Amino acid sequence: MCLLLMNWNEIMAAIVTSLIASIVFWLAFNVIPNAIEHRKIKPLLDFDLYQIYSKLAFFLEIPLLHSMHSSSFIQMKLYTGQLKKEDFSLYLSTKCLTEEYQQVDDVAKNLMPIGSNLKKDANDIVEMIQKLYIFNKYLSAEKIILCRKIADKVTTYDYEMKAFETVGNKVLGPVDPTMRNMSGFFYDTYILFLQMQDIMTEQKPTSHKIGDIYKHLQFRKQGLLYSQGNYKQVIKITKHKNDPFSKAYFFMSLIKDEKKEKGIIALKRYLETDKEKLIYLRGHFKEFADDNQIKETLISIRSEGEYNEMVDCLRHEHEQQKTFEDFALQMQTYYKHKVILHFSGNQEKQTINHV
Repeated sequence: MCLLLMNWNEIMAAIVTSLIASIVFWLAFNVIPNAIEHRKIKPLLDFDLYQIYSKLAFFLEIPLLHSMHSSSFIQMKLYTGQLKKEDFSLYLSTKCLTEEYQQVDDVAKNLMPIGSNLKKDANDIVEMIQKLYIFNKYLSAEKIILCRKIADKVTTYDYEMKAFETVGNKVLGPVDPTMRNMSGFFYDTYILFLQMQDIMTEQKPTSHKIGDIYKHLQFRKQGLLYSQGNYKQVIKITKHKNDPFSKAYFFMSLIKDEKKEKGIIALKRYLETDKEKLIYLRGHFKEFADDNQIKETLISIRSEGEYNEMVDCLRHEHEQQKTFEDFALQMQTYYKHKVILHFSGNQEKQTINHV
């Protein structure tokens, strides 16, 4: 009996020793090396994801442009999660896929062809995502699935689809050459963009030469929280930051959180550290420009001339945006009406005022 017990103890000791050795081996030659490798490669993965995120933002802004040479009037709405399907529908009423669509009727010549730009950005996004798949084992399932959804979505359409098709002895073309029917597609893509932005802004910064991407993502997070009215949270995360962007959101949130006196003090500190002219900082003062106390503060620290220059610029941009959106509404109404008339068999002309 004692001999049997000894043999059993020896067997158990051998099993336990073997298990411990296996665990040590697994940790030493698998877990630890993989963790070290992942830590080394994480900044590069974050950078690649940031590139996809940025390119997707450019892709989504193209339908919202009023000019191919300047940013959209509603660019900040894009990053702060405020765009609606109706925004895409309105702005897409001024766009067409290619120059060929401008020949559909006399009004179509006012449309902006954007198909080639969309195709280029879509191809870039897919190429970036395919490149990222090499590091699949270092990516979470959430990131992999989201990237695949984005790649599938941006390749849904042929962005250089022909406007006219010959069938027998007839040439067929669209009644409505605008891209407003793609508003649902762009809005769905926008939802994926916001999901990626949520993931990216939660990334923990790493000490690396590409660390600036984490700063940019934190700025996006501040803007998103601010637009959602989470002023207390913005105050908390920007209170001890020294960069001008965070300081701006700090004073803006204090004012919005009904701590105006503290906000004015923070505003003065901001203006003392950021020496740029007010016209270049106008985005931070857009909603406060008519506030007398803030106006007096801006004039006292800078000058009345600099303040007036900023206000004139803001007013001009507002007028430009209104003019363009009025034009977009005209185009939208015209083609809605044209489609109704076409299918009812009637014909009628309307006048469009070009921007």
